[in-house]
Amino acid sequence: MVTLLLLTGALAGAPSADPAAAPAIEAAIVDALKARLGAEATIVVTRLAVPMPPAGEVSDAQLAPGAMLGAPLSFVLRGPVWRGDQKVIAPVGRAVADVEASVPHWHTTHTITRGTRLADRDLARVTHALPRGALKPLPDSDALVDGRALSDLAEDACLTTRAVAPSPAVVAGRDVAVLMRTGGIEVRAVLVAVDSGVLGAEVRVMHPESRRTFRARVVGRAEVEISHEP
Repeated sequence: MVTLLLLTGALAGAPSADPAAAPAIEAAIVDALKARLGAEATIVVTRLAVPMPPAGEVSDAQLAPGAMLGAPLSFVLRGPVWRGDQKVIAPVGRAVADVEASVPHWHTTHTITRGTRLADRDLARVTHALPRGALKPLPDSDALVDGRALSDLAEDACLTTRAVAPSPAVVAGRDVAVLMRTGGIEVRAVLVAVDSGVLGAEVRVMHPESRRTFRARVVGRAEVEISHEP
């Protein structure tokens, strides 16, 4: 596991959270960060301030634009509110937090030269504090194996997307498992990838008989999801 330390003392002067509301706020913050860093992340809120106390129940938290590791994280707190005769989820407050988070991470087991394709033997799971940077998942072993080193890497170097070009999860010309959701119905099929793409990328897939193409999002190794037709 990798420990991400986002500890600063920059929350001075902001009001502390109401003890009664703090657990719900912290739970919402934890869920928001897991959505960014991955479900395996372990998040601990080490300091919480609430410049705008929530006016009502807190159901979730949204990270403010530009949130970075190594700095206080600002969140918009949301919850159910009545608008006319309808209950909707809307902003109800704002919070700022320092946190500690742990997520899976990989290092090199030896020196790697630029352009090398990585293999299982090149990877080692480690734990360390990450530097300041964007809040996004670190590459898993599936993305790193057969990925290409973008520069010479020392032994014990962090394997990030800046260090390694991940191997595509979907490869053009190969079969992909497709999940399509439409009208509350799920349809599963096997189509052919038109484009290659890494996890999270948008690619085109084609029905091998009709030759009709669809746009899909890569959700796993040789797996895509279609939420709507082009």
